Amino acid sequence: MICLNCSGHFYTSNAWKNYCPSCFNKVFNKIRCRLCENEFWSNRHKPKFFCSDCSSEIPLIIDQLEFKVERLEYELEFKENPLSQTKLIELIRLCHPDLHQGPLEVLATDVTSWLLNLRRRAS
Repeated sequence: MICLNCSGHFYTSNAWKNYCPSCFNKVFNKIRCRLCENEFWSNRHKPKFFCSDCSSEIPLIIDQLEFKVERLEYELEFKENPLSQTKLIELIRLCHPDLHQGPLEVLATDVTSWLLNLRRRAS
């Protein structure tokens, strides 16, 4: 047989082998499929991320993911935010450390700090 990479001659009993052993290891490497976790040989210069069995499932997976993204975008757009800026301010006033002395002071400080960070991120 003649190697497709180096054009050198090599012997093989398998007619489907197109590369000599040294070129095969230069051109291909074993990769783990990102879906099924099975190992398969992939061209180093044109890497694949899915084995041939899983490749046929990719369009279905893409459709499912697009549907999920659309649903989440819809929920984000139309779902009411239960912690509006007004509610956050009210919660900060309720749990402010100045209003809670003794064992609750540490908890009030932590919760107030968390609510203030939440308010900064929401605005």
